[in-house]
Amino acid sequence: MDNRIAFITGVNSRKAGGLFFTITSIVNKLAQYREYKIAVFGFYDEFSKNDVRAFSKSVDLVEYNIENNVLKKIGFSLNLREKLVNYSPDIIHQQGIWMYYSNEVLRLKRKKNVKVIIQPHGMLDGWAVQNSSFKKKAVGFLYEYSNLKHADCIHALNYEEYKAIRSFGLKQPIAIIPNGIDIKPELSSLSKTTTKKSTNDKKKLLYLGRIHPKKGIELIVDALMIVISERCSEIENWVIQIAGWDQDDHQQYLIDKVKKNFLGEYFEFVGPVFDEEKEKVFLQADAFILPSYSEGLPMTVLEAWSYKLPVLMTKYCNLQDGFTSNAAVELELDVHNIAFKLIKLFKMSDSDRHQIGTNGFKLVTEKYTWDKVAIQTKELYKWICGEITEIPSFVNID
Repeated sequence: MDNRIAFITGVNSRKAGGLFFTITSIVNKLAQYREYKIAVFGFYDEFSKNDVRAFSKSVDLVEYNIENNVLKKIGFSLNLREKLVNYSPDIIHQQGIWMYYSNEVLRLKRKKNVKVIIQPHGMLDGWAVQNSSFKKKAVGFLYEYSNLKHADCIHALNYEEYKAIRSFGLKQPIAIIPNGIDIKPELSSLSKTTTKKSTNDKKKLLYLGRIHPKKGIELIVDALMIVISERCSEIENWVIQIAGWDQDDHQQYLIDKVKKNFLGEYFEFVGPVFDEEKEKVFLQADAFILPSYSEGLPMTVLEAWSYKLPVLMTKYCNLQDGFTSNAAVELELDVHNIAFKLIKLFKMSDSDRHQIGTNGFKLVTEKYTWDKVAIQTKELYKWICGEITEIPSFVNID
């Protein structure tokens, strides 16, 4: 009999950001294994009808409703419980925390003793826990702390997240399995030194992702003012492209700040990009930047490496091997440091940038592919269900 796996998430569309793309990728890979029956539980918005086409036809999609009241922000649902009980999963692989679906996972765990794996996606990191801390403490005391405590396993994306989970006080086994990416065959021969440029022929430093304060985009604006004051002439050869979906009008705040400081010629705000448009901005970029305060494991960095882009990022992106492999330049959460690193990038030769990007491509193909992630996830499921007794090498029980 097939093992029934339920992935539970919030909104089932691009509005979930990188989380939506990680879920579609891993469940599509797992569905290729005949012994699994996969379902994804999520609520739908205006983009879902189109976006859910990304799922394989062998993946069941279960839509639950959320109530339009004061509890809407945590995804309060009156019919999720019934849908979960009817599906009767053997394993729940919960995606994210601090939402109402955690309460229903906990209830089903207590009632049916279903196996539960919780994947916080960086939401137990120190910065993330402190952000909207009142809401999280309330949800925590109501059900989330108990849900986390009773899970059979916590799924961390990297060692840094593993340490944050242990610091939070959770003592059950923790599996460290990263996100992955599918490498397009044509990218193997891509040369960033010969890629066609945009019409203005300026080099592009790309940020792509959610437009939110935690991503540190404002630090780029502040740092660029320092770069200009340092009379770095090479800045005239660059433009910083900001692509992504806005949250809480933060993009307008950034646009206003750019205008106020007369930096309009150095920034392009292009809005959300998907599919062919997303591929185009990666192909036309010369470097990628993510000065984030907190991440689980950012998909956009893996994508940038797949396009052979050198990356500038903070240690809070939790991709330490990017620094040790000379695939990335480390940023500190300090405008002067970021300004110094931007000047370093602007003065760097094309061949040096290309070498850093090539190192990133090598790293992502060797370690961060969905095929490798699916194999580890399958092994985790077998261990959780008692089908194998040897503890997988990526599971930490201490």
